[in-house]
Amino acid sequence: MDSLRILCSNAAASGALNLKGAWEYGGQVVEKLHLKRSAESLVARSTENRTANWILGAVVIIQGVIVFALIVAALLILGYTFNSIFPVLAIVEDDAPPAYTAVESKDDSEKEGFLKDKEASAVEEGPMPRSKPITSSIRSMWRLLRSTGNMGGLCRSYSYAVVQGAALSLITLVLSAIPFMPDVVAFTIASLLTVHLDIAWVHDVISHPSRNSFTYRIPAFKLAFRATALPTLVVCVVASIAEKVPLMMSAVVLGRRPDNNFDAPRSSLVLLFTAITSIFIVIPANVILVRVQASMLPKEERPILPFDSTLMFHSAEGEGKGYMSMRDAWSTFSRAAWVRLVKLYAKIIAISSVAFFFIGAIIFGEVIAIHVLSASN
Repeated sequence: MDSLRILCSNAAASGALNLKGAWEYGGQVVEKLHLKRSAESLVARSTENRTANWILGAVVIIQGVIVFALIVAALLILGYTFNSIFPVLAIVEDDAPPAYTAVESKDDSEKEGFLKDKEASAVEEGPMPRSKPITSSIRSMWRLLRSTGNMGGLCRSYSYAVVQGAALSLITLVLSAIPFMPDVVAFTIASLLTVHLDIAWVHDVISHPSRNSFTYRIPAFKLAFRATALPTLVVCVVASIAEKVPLMMSAVVLGRRPDNNFDAPRSSLVLLFTAITSIFIVIPANVILVRVQASMLPKEERPILPFDSTLMFHSAEGEGKGYMSMRDAWSTFSRAAWVRLVKLYAKIIAISSVAFFFIGAIIFGEVIAIHVLSASN
C-alpha cells in the first residue's frame, strides 16, 4: 500500500515536472516566434524605408538634372538672346514708316462719302503704313527669331559667337603671358585681331539663314580692320572706363578709399554709376560699332527685319569704301531709335532680375530637398 502511494506520488511529481517543462518550453517557443516576427518586421520596415529613400533620391536627382538643364537654357536665353541678339536687331532696324500716299477728297462731302464707302479703300495707293517697329516689343522679336528657325532661332549665330569668343580668349591669354603686359591692352589687341569674326557674327544675326559654308560670312581681315578698328578700340577703352569709374566714383562720394569693401550704400552707388556710364558711354560706343559692322552687309544678303536704309548708303553713293564711317553711324541713328533701344535695355534688365530671382528660389528649394533627404537617411 505504501509502495503504491509512493508510486502514485512519484508519478504525480513526474507529471507535474513534465507539465512545468512543457509550459516552459512552450513559452520559449512563443518567445522565439515573437522575436523572429519582430526581426522580420524590422527587416521589412528597413527594406521599405531603404526602397522609399532610393526612390526619393532618384526623384530628387532626376528633378535636379531637369532643373539644371532648365536653368542653363534660361541663362543662355538671357545672356545670349536677350543681351546680345535683341540689341543688335534694335540697332539696325529701320524705324521710318514706308512710303504711303492716299487719295484725298476735294471737299468735306466727298471726304465723308469716302470714309463711309468700304469699296473706296481700293483708291489708296501704296502699302499700308507699318505699325510699331519689331524691336519695340520683346514678344515681336521672340516671334521673329522663332520664325527663322523655331527654338534654334533664339540662339542663331551661336557657332560664330563660340568661335569668336574662343579666339578672343586664346589670344588674350597668350598676350597676357608677356611680362608687363596689362590685361586691358591684351584684350584690346585680341579684339582688334578678331574684328572679322565679330563682323561675321553680326551679319549672321541680322540675315536669313544661308546654306553656304561657315567661312562665307567672314570678310577679308584687311577690309574688316580698316572699317572697324577704330570703333572696336573705342569700345574696349570705354568698357575699361565703365568698369573702373563706378568703383572710383562711389568711393569718392562716400569719402572712402577705392577698395573692394562693399556695403549697401556703396553697392547702390556702384549700380547707379554703372547705369549712367552704360547709358551715356557704353551703349553709344556699341551702337556705332554695330552700325559700322552692319553697313558692310553684302547686297545679296536678306535681312530678317526691315533694315535701316541709311546703313546701305555707302553702296548707293558709289564711294567704294564698303562701310559706314563712325560719324555717319552716329548721326543716322534717330532719336526714336535711341528711345527704343534704351527701353529695350530696361526691359531686359527687368526680365533678367525676375528670372534670377526665380532661379535662386528654385536652387534654394533643391538644396532644402537634398538636406531633408540626407537627414532622413
